[in-house]
Amino acid sequence: MSKAPSLTRRRWLWGLGRWCGAGLVSAKALENFEREDLDKGLAQLEKGWSSLQENLAEQAEEFSPQPSPPTPPRPTLRELHPELYEGDYAHFLAQHSFRYIQAHEVITPHLRTRGGVTNGLPPSSLWHNLPATLKVADEIRHRLGTPLSYITSAYRTPAYNSMCGGASRSHHTRNNALDLVYEAGPEAAHKVAMQLRKEGFFRGGVGLYSGFIHIDTRGYNASWKA
Repeated sequence: MSKAPSLTRRRWLWGLGRWCGAGLVSAKALENFEREDLDKGLAQLEKGWSSLQENLAEQAEEFSPQPSPPTPPRPTLRELHPELYEGDYAHFLAQHSFRYIQAHEVITPHLRTRGGVTNGLPPSSLWHNLPATLKVADEIRHRLGTPLSYITSAYRTPAYNSMCGGASRSHHTRNNALDLVYEAGPEAAHKVAMQLRKEGFFRGGVGLYSGFIHIDTRGYNASWKA
């Protein structure tokens, strides 16, 4: 003889069946059913619940806004101007094989623009003025033991130098000067540069600025602080 379900269980089955809209349990089944009937009802209920979840997921996917395509990365200066980074001046600089400084670090500041005036590479007649200064910058990097962050200025065309507020006879226009930012900071880099000059490593100018140092190999010593 089958055992009638309790009132609580009947209400539970009826409520779930009605909520899912599936009509899973009839009135007759509620009056007289076996445990097997309950298991079958639960299995159908679970199937109906899974189907409902799938439908909701499909609807959510259909109406959800599509993600925007990823923003492409900005091209580097090297990608925009491969002819400069792979040209004759780059090969000339690479031949010197400095310990740390790479040709692309020297070339990058030549592509800057100020006041509508774009800088440019030095003429070939001035190429040989820079390696001596790069040697000093490389040695400063070695003694500091921390990287050179970047070169803010190397050669400047006369027009670009004027826009920068440089002196008309600036050594940047002669391609023997560099403005340098080291991770160790300008004070530490300036101290090393002065020590190198004291040791006779080079003869030239050393300037201290708030965010960088200036060095050049003009052939005579000059010092200043901005």
